[in-house]
Amino acid sequence: MNGVGIFRDALKFETRSGTLSVVRENGNLVMDFPALPPTPADMPEGLVEAIGHEPEAFVRAAKNMAIFADETTVRAIDPDLGYIAGMEGMGLIITAPGDESDCASRFFAPHVGINEDPVTGSAHCTIVPYWAERLGKTDIHARQVSARSGDLYCRVNGERVEIGGRAVLFLQGEIELP
Repeated sequence: MNGVGIFRDALKFETRSGTLSVVRENGNLVMDFPALPPTPADMPEGLVEAIGHEPEAFVRAAKNMAIFADETTVRAIDPDLGYIAGMEGMGLIITAPGDESDCASRFFAPHVGINEDPVTGSAHCTIVPYWAERLGKTDIHARQVSARSGDLYCRVNGERVEIGGRAVLFLQGEIELP
């Protein structure tokens, strides 16, 4: 088997979120996640001071999400990671309309030892349903604008979010099954 043979159909993972599959589509690897649409929430006390900018809105699913007017603000935020580590929920997503994409975001998870995650699939389970509803479309080009950054090509499909992107091969091997 060559290294890509496993992608003829789908590669499936059993996770705490249920079965997740990965398929190759148009040169991207596409994962299928449960959608986690956010709901409006009260702005936590001290958030504006902790991130240095006032969000247009604050919403929450499993992860907290602050929405801003523009990508420049998202890029400029230098948050108080200690504050974020103590927030209710799982970290903080910051997002805004993108300059060259539908939306731009960053994700901070210091509560699990990740100050800023470079490209976060699970955060897009909340980001994508939000922007899909706001923009009135199901296909969303998302860009996570961390230092490493990455583009994600996403689709809301009912109660699921398909998240696709490029991957870089860094290890190759074989597994023998009994």
